[in-house]
Amino acid sequence: MLLTYYGYYQNFISDAVFNSSGVLDIDLISNSATQVVLEQPESGIVTTLTGTGFTFSGDDPTGGTITGFSFETSDGDTIAEVSGISWGLVDYNDALAAIDESSNGAPMGALLSTSAITLDASGAGDGFNMGDWSLLAPHITADMTITGSPLDDNLYGGAGDDAIDPGANEGYDQIHGSAGDDSFDFGQADEISYYDIIYDQLETGITATIDAVARTGTVTSNGDTDTFTNLAAALTHGGIGIIGSTHDDTFNITLAEDAWVGFGGGAGNDTYNVTVDGGGRLFFNWDGIDGPDQGVVADLTTGVISNDGLGGTDQLNILGGAEWLEIRTTDYNDSILGSSRGESFILEQGDDTLDGGGGTDRVRYDRSGVTAVEVDLDAGTATGLWDGNAFTHHLSNVEYIRGSLEGNDTLLGQNGVDIFEGRGGNDSMNGHAGDDRLYGEDGTDTLIGEDGNDTLVGGSSENDLRDNIYGGNGADDIDGGYGNDELRGDAGNDTIVGGFGADTVLGGDDDDALTGQAWGDLLFGGNGDDFINGGYGYDRVNGGDGADAFFHLGVAGHGSDWIQDYDASEGDYLQYGGSGASLDQFRVNYGNTDGAGAADVDEAFVIYQPTGQILWALVDGGAQQQINLMIGSTVYDLLA
Repeated sequence: MLLTYYGYYQNFISDAVFNSSGVLDIDLISNSATQVVLEQPESGIVTTLTGTGFTFSGDDPTGGTITGFSFETSDGDTIAEVSGISWGLVDYNDALAAIDESSNGAPMGALLSTSAITLDASGAGDGFNMGDWSLLAPHITADMTITGSPLDDNLYGGAGDDAIDPGANEGYDQIHGSAGDDSFDFGQADEISYYDIIYDQLETGITATIDAVARTGTVTSNGDTDTFTNLAAALTHGGIGIIGSTHDDTFNITLAEDAWVGFGGGAGNDTYNVTVDGGGRLFFNWDGIDGPDQGVVADLTTGVISNDGLGGTDQLNILGGAEWLEIRTTDYNDSILGSSRGESFILEQGDDTLDGGGGTDRVRYDRSGVTAVEVDLDAGTATGLWDGNAFTHHLSNVEYIRGSLEGNDTLLGQNGVDIFEGRGGNDSMNGHAGDDRLYGEDGTDTLIGEDGNDTLVGGSSENDLRDNIYGGNGADDIDGGYGNDELRGDAGNDTIVGGFGADTVLGGDDDDALTGQAWGDLLFGGNGDDFINGGYGYDRVNGGDGADAFFHLGVAGHGSDWIQDYDASEGDYLQYGGSGASLDQFRVNYGNTDGAGAADVDEAFVIYQPTGQILWALVDGGAQQQINLMIGSTVYDLLA
């Protein structure tokens, strides 16, 4: 049997004959000795049966052999075609009646099992949804060869030895494991392809062995073995998820840094043996069927999950590895105690309690449906809306928060080291005490380091807009990233980089290192002996009090920097960053620029003669008795 699926209607198999209430409902349009045309009135799908020797008593079939089917939409588009069969017309009619009257898929499964089955959706314009086959799959004993579409599919094998190639997808393929020695080929996976392999159909538990380091995978159950081939393509792109049976399952999982594996046992008392050498997630929010109906209770210090959300008791054994394992819980009221390791958590909806335990622990809110989150680690609370439902999380011993995808988040730290990632939206963050790491990411964000030696980064994509960043006390490391940012070091010896944008950079007190980087920036050193590098673009700089160094890279793209307060008597000097220069290659010209400074004092223009480029323009520089230039490690007076 060959079924070729072209698209246009994903659920055509059942919707061609059953109505939305699951009742057999088809109209006979025409019949002859070689053709029967049927229409389902709700879906409008037209099914044409072709064959030989069709006979009827009124509208009821009495004989004949079906050799093929075609399915069309009401607009005449071909959904799928079936060939290579020899089914009795009466047998087919009786098989439909068995499904309709008693949900008995055995007669239809017997028809499908009369020859090997090939299902080909490789050229389809829509995903291939075989959810309609779930009733039939246990009764299909013929071997199946299934090729999925390049879109999102839902694929079912049968009880034979099946070969399934799901193809690439747009983010999510489901493959339902079944009886038999099956093979799953992931060779067509691309950078966005993700696959869930679900064993919800089996009558016995599974043992899943996934080695992401070796790129191998097998699943055994009741003497059958499923083999994953070309697994590397899936692991290193979107990743895979393994969902167990409703019985007691065992998962032997070795994670790898450059791969992603998710796994969840579903119902039953399951055992997880995990080596955490890379990214992976143990999830309790989905079992491939209806999902959990109660909260998870877990003590990761012992590995005992006394309630897995479905009433089962699971055991998590960490066999080694230094990376995080991520735990995803339910929409109910979960209670989690973390281990001495660092872990990552997705708590979802509900009134949850999490004690992260030892290590650096993360809680993630960058999930679809989270509109925004307010986190106060000092108070130990996180609140927000998830799919429109309010949640409250009670957090302790949590150091790392990742905000919502698009919402305007408020993230407040505690004493000690905090790590915040804002993701999208216009976020507000305050690390309070400790050496914090705050990353605003996309949007217009406000980052405040307060006490401690903090790392504050605006964002690294073009969707990062104007950020306002305040270092507070301590030696802070600040990078505005993209956008036209305002960056303030405040107290402490700070290092500040404006990034990509027309930035305002203020060093504040103490000895700061300021770099504009790109575009035309405003840089103010403030108090202290500051190092100021305008970077690429035409910048305006002010050293403030103290002996300040004004750096120029010596290339054309660096532009000409206007220094508003050069004062040799305070120890200010110019620093040339190019190579191979000598004192005689520089000269100073004077000229008066309207509005630049005092009307009766000329500006001093320091020129690199080999290129003719003005490196620095010193506002009111004509009043200086010295203009000091450092070349290499030697300081020269250009006016001497």
